[in-house]
Amino acid sequence: MATYKLCIKCLTLNLSRELFTQDTNGRWDTETWRPVLSGSRSELQKRYDTCGLCRLLLLTLNANTYAVSDQVEDFEWEAAWVLNDLDYRDAELIPHRKGSGLCVVRKAWFDAPVNLIQLVEDETVIDEPLYGRHRGIDVDIDRILSWFQFCQREHDDNCSAAFLNVTQRPVPTLMIDVIDKCLKPADTGVKYTALSYVWGRNNEPQTRESTLQEFSEIGAFDRVTLPRTIEDAIAVTVALGFRNLWIDSLCIVQDRAKEKLDLINAMDSIYSQAALTLVAATGDTAHSGLSGWSRESREEVRELTATIAPDLTIGVLPPCGHLIETCDWVQRGWTYQEGVLSNRCLIFLEGQIYFMCRKNLWREDLVGGLPTTNFSGSPFLGRPDENWNSSPQPILEELIGYYSPRILTFPSDITYAFRGIENAIGPAIGGTQFFFGLTSCAFDASLLWTKKSRNEVLTRRPGAPSWSWMGWEGATSYLATSYFIDEIDWLTTRTWVDWYIVDDSDNLVYVWDSTRDTIVVNQSPKGDLKLQGKSQPIWCYGSSLEENPFGRQTVLWPVHERPPALNASTVPRGFPYLAFVTVHSIFNMRVVSQQHNITSTYIDICDKGGLVCGTLGDYYLSDIPSPDDGIKSVEIIIISYADEGLTHFFTAGKNIKEIYGEFEVEPLPTIAFNVLVVAPHTQRLGIYERVGSGFLLKDALFRGLEPPTWKQIVLG
Repeated sequence: MATYKLCIKCLTLNLSRELFTQDTNGRWDTETWRPVLSGSRSELQKRYDTCGLCRLLLLTLNANTYAVSDQVEDFEWEAAWVLNDLDYRDAELIPHRKGSGLCVVRKAWFDAPVNLIQLVEDETVIDEPLYGRHRGIDVDIDRILSWFQFCQREHDDNCSAAFLNVTQRPVPTLMIDVIDKCLKPADTGVKYTALSYVWGRNNEPQTRESTLQEFSEIGAFDRVTLPRTIEDAIAVTVALGFRNLWIDSLCIVQDRAKEKLDLINAMDSIYSQAALTLVAATGDTAHSGLSGWSRESREEVRELTATIAPDLTIGVLPPCGHLIETCDWVQRGWTYQEGVLSNRCLIFLEGQIYFMCRKNLWREDLVGGLPTTNFSGSPFLGRPDENWNSSPQPILEELIGYYSPRILTFPSDITYAFRGIENAIGPAIGGTQFFFGLTSCAFDASLLWTKKSRNEVLTRRPGAPSWSWMGWEGATSYLATSYFIDEIDWLTTRTWVDWYIVDDSDNLVYVWDSTRDTIVVNQSPKGDLKLQGKSQPIWCYGSSLEENPFGRQTVLWPVHERPPALNASTVPRGFPYLAFVTVHSIFNMRVVSQQHNITSTYIDICDKGGLVCGTLGDYYLSDIPSPDDGIKSVEIIIISYADEGLTHFFTAGKNIKEIYGEFEVEPLPTIAFNVLVVAPHTQRLGIYERVGSGFLLKDALFRGLEPPTWKQIVLG
């Protein structure tokens, strides 16, 4: 650990241990920000090798989200004292357990802080949480075991049973015996660790029919060269006192198709039943190793500390949440459900080891582990706040929002890599069926996904239908459903489409069928279920009847004429086509840009007279006109009434307010429709694809380029 002097400017701070242990009210928000030091980045670069604080200030700046490099032009920065609780901001901590850290940000930009400069001491000097501690060059196995044992002893039930109701299936058929270094059949009830990692392109060897016998012989894995990450996982498992380890590449016989599919469909059980999941969060291949296990990977992190006085050492302590958000592991699709479904994770990340359960976060470089319910890092493992007073449907939608931006080497894996989530949360939604990530019991609501941001680019994903978010690569979210006031009332009174789907057996069936699905139908009074110890409503249609298959209470048709019956004989088979009858029309769309800022660009729907009568939250195709190109005609289908909770969102656009003014809005079912933009499939005659979504004012329905008509639609 290097010793440094301080420059004249940094000496003016009169740094002492007391400054770091005091409880400050400072935050990085504009109201409480009080700069105590400022300067230019070029000054820090000049004093990098001579002043310990300047060195850490520059390292902190370079680690921020804007990730500046040496080639970037110079800029001004400023630093202030803030609370050192970035990972634990929502935890219920008594004040004296918090200290202070120096936060440095780019002046005027006011980026959210990524790292703080904090006090670093030995545990023999201080034992209060949230202060940095010296971290040895070797892994302290006893400390890791103490974290695990504390979790087991103090909150085993809380960490084993979250909102995800995982069905306990038999454990996987094969395990790695880390003592005998070979594959063995798994014993019932055996305790094991599991590995979650990024495969990369060359993850060999793998277990196949041709290697199964060889890998089942004692000492087999001493006689083959294993990827570094797998070797480290075996070593960690031995060190922690476990004998069994589950790794997908070796514990699944890769060329046994049915067995492989069965295990893929059981990922929820495999990872939730593991005593501990080892997460290789750093590295984009199986050869990267577990960062923080080897001495060389730990040495790099030790460079982030500086001794500036005989009794004062400070260091850069990055928040776990930011590191997880930006690491290789969190970008990949398959690793998502592995993190969500695991009860306890030992995370190897940027040369450090973290222990994360559903209640606590421990880290090597901080003293103690604190109980927390929603620290800033937790959403990146896909675990919503357990205090949510919410039904399972929006929890599922939140999980989809975290999963959808992730990358898959093979795009067709999109359904399999999410299957564990469906299996786990399905029972909380009464056992509803899933169709490409959409719930059958609330299908109209599940269709209301949209791009996560206006500048997000969605591209078509092969192997999944366009009507599902799985059919598009890119980040999606459920903005519309988050504003619902009464979801069950909306499902049964503000929708009208009878949705059909072509199933795996090429049969045309209803998406919702209360006699087929195991879900308990909500009637009045509304049914509910216990979620996190609270009663939560299930979003659900009513009981299916021959004349009312979706069990709606009332049907408010968008036009006076009743719809014709679906002609099932004309619906193609062989793909999960969505078939239905609804109102179809053609309108113009016009792109409007505010202040040349792409994030504030939105798309107007215009009637035949050019009057703005709606808005498109997104449009996925590349033929979108620029603001200078004028208008483009698009086909629109009406799928439901917009919920009244969307009033302020729908009227947020400048042009909408110009037309309607600030008025007292009556319930939105009389105001607007949810609509989809559709386009003919380029290769399949008679098939449409979903290419956008938005809202259309109800009174504009008859002002389109063509009169609204009932039309049978088949979406591919």
